[in-house]
Formats: sequence, C-alpha cells, structure tokens
Amino acid sequence: FTPFYVQTPTVLTVNEIRDTLNFKCFGVMGGLPYILEKLLKYVPYDAVISVSRVTHERLNNMGVRNILIPNGVDTRKFVPSTRSPSKSYLSVLTVIRLIEHKGCYDFLKVAERICKIRKDVKFYLIGHGPLESKIRLSVQKMGLENRVILLKNLPEDEYVKLIQYCDVYLHTNPNQEGFGLSVAEAMSCGKPVIAYNVSGVNELVVNGESGLLVKPRDVEAMIQELNELLNDQAKRRFLGENARKLVVSKFSWDRCSRILRKVYLSLLQGTQ
Repeated sequence: FTPFYVQTPTVLTVNEIRDTLNFKCFGVMGGLPYILEKLLKYVPYDAVISVSRVTHERLNNMGVRNILIPNGVDTRKFVPSTRSPSKSYLSVLTVIRLIEHKGCYDFLKVAERICKIRKDVKFYLIGHGPLESKIRLSVQKMGLENRVILLKNLPEDEYVKLIQYCDVYLHTNPNQEGFGLSVAEAMSCGKPVIAYNVSGVNELVVNGESGLLVKPRDVEAMIQELNELLNDQAKRRFLGENARKLVVSKFSWDRCSRILRKVYLSLLQGTQ
C-alpha cells in the first residue's frame, strides 16, 4: 500500500499469482494473500512488473496493467563446465524448498525407483525447510543414505559446481512456479531438465528441445523419462546445449536488466 502515502514513483514486482493455490500452500492463512491479490487493481502503482507469462496474463485478467520482464540469470556465472568431473556415477540434482506443496516426496519416489534398477546414479537434493527431518528419515528408511544426499547452506561456488557437474536436473514441483529460477540456472549451465508441465516452468523448458516435460504428479512417466535420458548421453548433450542457448537469448541478467532499467528511467524522468 506504499503508493497511498509516498510521492515518489512506486513499482510492484509480482513473482506469482496463486489465487486459490494460496489455500493449498498456507491453509487457512492463505486467505490473506488471496485477498491481497484481489486488491491489487485498486492500488495506484506507477508500474507493475510480472516475471513470467502466466503471471502477466493473470494480472491482465484481474484488470492490473503490467509489464513482463522475466527474472534474469547470471549467464557468466552459471556456465557449462569446461572440464568433466572425475566421477564413476551419474548424478541427478534438484533445488527445492522442503515443504509439502513443492513436491519433495515425488523426488524421493523417483530416486527410490531409479536406485532399485541401477547402481550408477546418485541423487542430490539442495534445500531446507520444515520437512527436512522427515525427508532425512525417509531416506534412511529406504536405505539410500549413500545414494540420496541432502545438502543445504552451500557457499555459492559449491552450489554452482554441483549444478555444473550434474548430469540431469530434475524438477518435481507439481504446482505452478512464479518463474522457476533454479531450473533456469541449471539450463544456463547446459543441463537437460526433466520437469512437470506446469505454468512458469513450461515457459523455460520446451519439451523435446530444451528439456522434457511430463504430466504433473505422473511419477511413473518421470521415472521412465529419467531412466531413458540417463542412458542417452547424446540426448543429454543436445537438450543441454539448447537449454543454454535459450537462457542466454531470453533470460540473461544483461537482457532483463536493460529492460528493467528503461522502466525505472522512464518513471524518474516523468517526475522531473
């Protein structure tokens, strides 16, 4: 509500419009963000920025004029590795908040099945949240402590290296994403992505070109796609190279920040 009590230009950036998904994410407390979303069109912002096509369209449908400027990725930091890691196994990585609606248990289901049928794969889960202790207990019960590795609070250079050295990035959130930044970072590193076909993510991953998409909650399809991709190095390379090209052309920090700068400059010039 800042525009009601300041004289300087105010800009709102909207990462996601959840609508009724707020209740699935937050229970009864989801009523507050649900109501606030409905009030957006009555607040006189000088500019509203959306970070994905789905958010842009939903704001338009709500009567909120907005400018689509995607989140950017530092494509000079998140780059394909110039050397092959010395490892005797394939690695599958995800970055996820350990909360119920983000799909962390789907990741464990995929990991469990793949680990049963092949011995050459390890899974890395980067994230933290209220489900951390339950996730660790589940991994122990499955007897996969050495195959499913949970990590958190990584220094940035280690985080980047883990993405660079993984073979496949797996995204198991069955609900919409505001943008899917971790997916974009993996793609910028030239990694093939397998994800559920949900809003936000499917603006980044073009099925069969820059990654693979499966029906939300279809764990069996995700397992099949992952197993086939792990067996096909040429396909992994093809998808990864296309993913990198897509991010560099559409979602680099340089491109997105130039557009954002123009918006802010136009507002500042209007106050002079």
